[in-house]
Amino acid sequence: MMPLEIYNRYPDMWVWEQEAQNRYEPELLKRYLAREGITVDFNYYKVNTESHIKEIKSRILSSGGELITLVINFLDIFAHSIYTNSILKNLVKDEWSLLDITRAWFLNSELNSVIERLVEKGYKIVVTSDHGFIRVEKPSIIKGGAKMTTNLRYKFGMGITVNPKDAILVDPEDIKIPSERRGMKLAIAKGEVYFIYPSRPREYRKQYMHSFQHGGISLEEILTPVGLIEAK
Repeated sequence: MMPLEIYNRYPDMWVWEQEAQNRYEPELLKRYLAREGITVDFNYYKVNTESHIKEIKSRILSSGGELITLVINFLDIFAHSIYTNSILKNLVKDEWSLLDITRAWFLNSELNSVIERLVEKGYKIVVTSDHGFIRVEKPSIIKGGAKMTTNLRYKFGMGITVNPKDAILVDPEDIKIPSERRGMKLAIAKGEVYFIYPSRPREYRKQYMHSFQHGGISLEEILTPVGLIEAK
């Protein structure tokens, strides 16, 4: 379902706050399976760190569920933390170095071990992502109310104005996204643009230049891969 349909059908499970917006994913998955008439035992896990995977590894492998959903959140956290860490900034200078580091981590990770064991047990593994990233290179000033959301590639708010060359400005419900207040607009950055505020433009420009962000309009963010892993 599109976000607006989820909100209209399950308003008690829509989260307006910026934190923990995915907290109802397990329940929404349960209801999806019920709507589709799929009766299956399933287990849902969400992990933020490598050590967390290690802690629940035995539980995952012994769960016996016909469907196991494992959300790996720390890759998202890692990409966002690069621009706040000087060491990571020097290590991850472009998209290829990010891929190299991710590949090196994965091959030696507990996640890889879990996948191998699940395949041995006869599971088919589907690997995908909820979104991609883009390395932003072009700051663009956005103006609006004081309560605009914080994401650098999209902003909800009242009275928003943007450069039409750098972003689109829409009514959220026109693209199937619920709106918290009447008159609220949604600005979505194009290409390699990221939003900065007019109050301290140089500071914001320097802080986020070359960082990895998501939520805008680019093929890297919108097209997500799907891989299938199964025993030979």
